[in-house]
Amino acid sequence: MPKQPAKIKPAKPAKIKPTKQTKPTKKQSIYDEFKGEDASNNEKTKLENLLTVPIKDKGKNKPHINVGQAQYMYQVDTLYLPQDTQNDYKYLVVMVDLATGAMDAIATQNHNSNTTSNAVQKMFKGKYLKKKPHTIEVDDGTEFKGVFETDIKKLDVL
Repeated sequence: MPKQPAKIKPAKPAKIKPTKQTKPTKKQSIYDEFKGEDASNNEKTKLENLLTVPIKDKGKNKPHINVGQAQYMYQVDTLYLPQDTQNDYKYLVVMVDLATGAMDAIATQNHNSNTTSNAVQKMFKGKYLKKKPHTIEVDDGTEFKGVFETDIKKLDVL
């Protein structure tokens, strides 16, 4: 008669003893990762100051321009649109009222001076920025030279 195999008993789960949780070690200086612990404290603080991201100002400390009243000062700039392939619009002319934050934008196929001037004049007749401002701020881009300058001076805007 053949021998029957021995029955295997299931193993009992091991008892896990709770361990004391240790506090995580304090992160060392950023400089230690690059130079080791033999660096002087002065060198460490210099590098830490370079690698620290500045905290954004909030509330009263936040820098701002006191514009006064609405329709006094506008800012105009162009924005490149890399993904709009349906209508071949590659640029967006954006105008913002600095006092109220109201804005308007018009998509254009190029950003030359004539196109930018036409877009700004359309915005004055549009829904959001109806009145012409006292002052328009622009950057030194070529789209704000030539025809744009003469058209804005004709509107009696600084």
